[in-house]
Amino acid sequence: MLKKRSLLLSVGLIALMGIFAVASFNDDPADAAPLAVGGSDLAAALDNAVSGAVITLDEDAVLSRDATIKSGVTLDDGGFSLRISAYSTLYVEGTFASSGNLKIDSLGSVVIASDGLLSIDNEGTAAEVAGTIEISKDGTVCVGNRLKGNIECFSTGRLLVGGTMIVGCDALSSAVTARNAVVTGELRVSGGSVFKIQNSLTIGSSPTLTTDMENPAVIAGKITLENTAYVFVYGQPPSGQSGFTSSNLNHASLQTRFMAFEKVYATEYRSNTGNHTLVIPSTSDLIDWRLVRWEDTAGNVVTDANSIQIGSDGYKTIKGTFDKKTYRILFAEDKSIRWVVGPKVLGSTGEIEDVYGAKLIVSIRAAPGNTELPAIFIDGAPFASGTSFTVTGETIFTTANNYPTKDDGLVPILVIILAILLVILAISYTMLRMKEKKKAD
Repeated sequence: MLKKRSLLLSVGLIALMGIFAVASFNDDPADAAPLAVGGSDLAAALDNAVSGAVITLDEDAVLSRDATIKSGVTLDDGGFSLRISAYSTLYVEGTFASSGNLKIDSLGSVVIASDGLLSIDNEGTAAEVAGTIEISKDGTVCVGNRLKGNIECFSTGRLLVGGTMIVGCDALSSAVTARNAVVTGELRVSGGSVFKIQNSLTIGSSPTLTTDMENPAVIAGKITLENTAYVFVYGQPPSGQSGFTSSNLNHASLQTRFMAFEKVYATEYRSNTGNHTLVIPSTSDLIDWRLVRWEDTAGNVVTDANSIQIGSDGYKTIKGTFDKKTYRILFAEDKSIRWVVGPKVLGSTGEIEDVYGAKLIVSIRAAPGNTELPAIFIDGAPFASGTSFTVTGETIFTTANNYPTKDDGLVPILVIILAILLVILAISYTMLRMKEKKKAD
């Protein structure tokens, strides 16, 4: 009887815990109400907020640890100052309405996630950014959503636009000043608003293939360059899409194009009254070709040491000379077989090199004294002996006798899982034996 009561009590407690869990995670907006919080309670309030909640500051606040404005949650700074301290990140998955003085310390950041929104309506002041504002894909920042908005990214401040940034949403005469900014998404600057660059604006990302150097970034409106600032644009826009051109600059400009295989690899711009030396583009992300050198129209090698101004005569077009990248193909040791690449027999192990795009036929044959052939794997995936593959990077061939080798980290994990299963089986077997022994007694 006592055992039955204990069982009923346990079931009841579990049921109560389930009801409590359901109540705690109820995200029905109808049950949420505006919540005014003090500065020291902000992170905790965000942690506990559910969809539909509106959290409003009633005093200046400092965020000294990571926190998230969850989807469906709104944080309104109420016109107060909100400081994001160093090594702290405010993730915006819902809405952050800033009408006060937003301050992001160096090494601090505000990250607008997919579907998140940051609206800046701080007329009379400015968001001071010594850290980072990062707009993820499908995230949005509206500067001047209702009132005029201002952002100043100074010193170590960075602006990373992977989603959408609109300067002057409804309120014109909004302004953003950034020392360094990167746009891989969309930047829209309305007429009457200002987007000013003090040092560098990079548009797009470095290509990985010379056959694919399209730049999907979208720029609309005018950008202002300070005297020593420049714009660096990778590639060209896709067909039918207008990307960045000199018409997106507020003042007349000069430019230099870097060409790879008759395609635009990068273009640099500076104001014709300003000054900035050429920035030699990095090609380290290319996986198909390796840069040998950049040359001017006269065939002279161009390097950073030349200190040539962007757009100078004779340097409006720079052409690159490239070699195909070479990669290693490794064949793991298996003494039961002989590796064969094309007509060449390597032995039980081996290593060769070939260029990107090369097609190689790999097969195996039995070593003397062996009859069965093991399965083959290429970078851990099954591979049929006698078929071809295309070189796109360093490659490892293995057999079932030594698989896997490229990611040996998988082996310890599997060993641990197997050990746990064996322990569970051992305990289960012991308990079963004890029960059988009790029954026998």
